[in-house]
Amino acid sequence: MKNAVEQYVYDNRAYLDTYGDRAKYVDEATKDKFLGQLNAVEEWLYNDGQNVSKEDYEAKLNELKIIGQ
Repeated sequence: MKNAVEQYVYDNRAYLDTYGDRAKYVDEATKDKFLGQLNAVEEWLYNDGQNVSKEDYEAKLNELKIIGQ
């Protein structure tokens, strides 16, 4: 589940890149907010999120999907 969260972060950051598939469909404010969340979750993954339960990873992924979808 940790890998799924990590992959979601990387994929969505790439989609929102200037040349990504979704960049032209997202306004700058939403893009900045979502990129901030993606970066925060990535930082969490490599710090406090190293040894947490599957449910914690699922919760983080679901939080990201609220905006990502």
